[in-house]
Amino acid sequence: MRSVIESNKEVASSGTPVSARINNIAVVSSQVSSRRVNEEPIEGSMGSPIRVLVVDDHEVVLVGLRMILERDGLEVVGEARSGKQAVELIRKTQPDVVVLDVLMPDMGGLETLREIQALRRAPRVIVNTAHSKPENLREAIKLGAAGYVSKDESPASIVAAVRSVAEGSIAVSRNVLLEAFRDAVAEGPENFGQLEGLGFDLTPRQLMVAGLIGQGLDNAEIAEELSISPNTVKSHLREVYLKLGVSDRTKVALWAMNRGLVE
Repeated sequence: MRSVIESNKEVASSGTPVSARINNIAVVSSQVSSRRVNEEPIEGSMGSPIRVLVVDDHEVVLVGLRMILERDGLEVVGEARSGKQAVELIRKTQPDVVVLDVLMPDMGGLETLREIQALRRAPRVIVNTAHSKPENLREAIKLGAAGYVSKDESPASIVAAVRSVAEGSIAVSRNVLLEAFRDAVAEGPENFGQLEGLGFDLTPRQLMVAGLIGQGLDNAEIAEELSISPNTVKSHLREVYLKLGVSDRTKVALWAMNRGLVE
């Protein structure tokens, strides 16, 4: 919450759109599964801005989010202070993107997310939370979230996440994604599947190989880390090259860093 509150002065005094500044959001995929959100990117009509509904039970957060988003040219169509109110306002205002808190009265964020996804025209939802546990990220994505953003992110990161999901991507705070990746590595090969569904074009095993390359490991070290043979590492690496359209480890490492898999 600190970032949103303290950013109010920054947003009010700056003449530069926050989306032009450095952000900490990993755009996981440029294509989102149709089972989660609408397939087509949100372009608005005649250049109209992206319409956003913000949901949080703290007034100061709502004020901060409105300032951040409107300063960057986005349109805040409403504010909700509970899950029930959020669903009602979505029906009335038809937002493109919803920024949704997790801990709220009457109906929690994930339960609210289920209700939103059941609507005839479900907007894209960014879960905005202070909880960065990997299992919370996986559950949110499974339920249909198109974004998962920490509450301590900068204004630039919040705006970047909204714009990214509006374009059809999955946007996740880098620190959350890195924690999920480390969690999968620590739990062993049998748990690699927990990374599935995060929007990557790679399989969980290929993702692990790419992330470990990003951390500077060679094939032998990756094989030992993942309890597989060096030849299997090579096989996965060939598929990674093919899917990413690259031809060397350096580019794979850069891809991993850009996706938030490397600190």
